[in-house]
Amino acid sequence: MDLILLDGTLPDGDGFDFCRQVKKEKETLIGRIQVKMRQVYEIMQAQADQRWEEKKQMEEIVSDISHQVKTPIANLRMYHELAAQEPEKAGEFMEAEERQIDKLEFLMKTMIKCPGWRQD
Repeated sequence: MDLILLDGTLPDGDGFDFCRQVKKEKETLIGRIQVKMRQVYEIMQAQADQRWEEKKQMEEIVSDISHQVKTPIANLRMYHELAAQEPEKAGEFMEAEERQIDKLEFLMKTMIKCPGWRQD
């Protein structure tokens, strides 16, 4: 129950009208604040979701690049060891090593061209 003390001092309406108006304005303000808070929450949640998705994509890219680089490096080691064991075939192994180096160079150039990897 509301206590009405202003009944005699209000020119238009009575204390009940005044009290109802104050309550309505208060509820309207609280409602607007709640709507704004909900909007802020939704924006923050969308940003968090986007960051999580970007992180997931970056992890996939790094994993793929890691795999793509490991194979030529393993091949280079193998050709180097074979060349040391069979010096008469060193020319063949050096050509194979050159192809693996070209593959690594291509991967590096491709990575540099990817959006988001370089900041000018």
